[in-house]
Amino acid sequence: MSQTPSCVKMPSRSLGRQFRIYIFAGGGTNLRRMKSPLLSALLVFSISTAALAAEPVPVSTAAAAPADAAALAVKLQNPVADVVSVQFQNNFNFGVGANNGTLYLLNFQPVIPLHITPEWNYIVRPVLPFISTSNVYGPGYVTGLGDLEIETFLSPSAPGPFGIIWGIGPTSILPTATQKKLGGDVMTLGPSGVALWQKNGWTVGSLVTQNWRVAGPGDYNATYFQPFIAHTFKTATTIAVDSESSYNWISEGADQDWTISFNNTYSQVIKIGKIPVQIGVALQYYAQSPVPGQQWGFRVNITPMFPE
Repeated sequence: MSQTPSCVKMPSRSLGRQFRIYIFAGGGTNLRRMKSPLLSALLVFSISTAALAAEPVPVSTAAAAPADAAALAVKLQNPVADVVSVQFQNNFNFGVGANNGTLYLLNFQPVIPLHITPEWNYIVRPVLPFISTSNVYGPGYVTGLGDLEIETFLSPSAPGPFGIIWGIGPTSILPTATQKKLGGDVMTLGPSGVALWQKNGWTVGSLVTQNWRVAGPGDYNATYFQPFIAHTFKTATTIAVDSESSYNWISEGADQDWTISFNNTYSQVIKIGKIPVQIGVALQYYAQSPVPGQQWGFRVNITPMFPE
């Protein structure tokens, strides 16, 4: 890319995660993870659920083992939990940009815990976005894959003093976008960390990442911060509130420094066949965003789990 990006990381990920928007000095807005036109939204939403709907399997919200379902729901609130899951995070936004455009973002987010020793786990959390836009870059559609983000955490298998659960490790963004408008064309590297506390169904914590450019044209220097609080009931229902904020250290104006959003999520663990699946819906409010018109959005999460 010939322009120099002053990138902004915009959340849209539950623990998440989020879409990133790159603001270029030359003028245009380059969106890394976004939300879509109605037709593409329905198409991709259907694809993301096709694997679950391929066979007429029984669906039960009154799980045979509610305690197990509630325990899984609590684990999903922990970014470094030792449970394999695959989240399909569908994000929708409308009235975006000068052309009153529409954005759709499907984040494919598997979580893969690796048991290094009985005392330590290594959690791998890749996020691959599929993006579809309508009238965001002018009249017409732009659709394709965005940049791949990989977060990893080295975490103790048991909570530490005072019940604190934590993890640290490297994070990176790889330029995998299929169109220049959908990615930053840079490779980044930096640290990530998470700390949380869980007791009696409550989860309170925060996740932080920092990314710097290590390859590619332009520049990148952004910090992401996500505090979160959730309560899971014995029925495996979870109510969560989080704030996803990013700060762009190299933006060219104060109105582009911060992106701040608040998310209110309601979710339920059910069983589809023998597979526990969490279904969640969230309302998003953007208190501050460098993208004109971006204020409200909603999200639908579908997360199959594969406990050992």
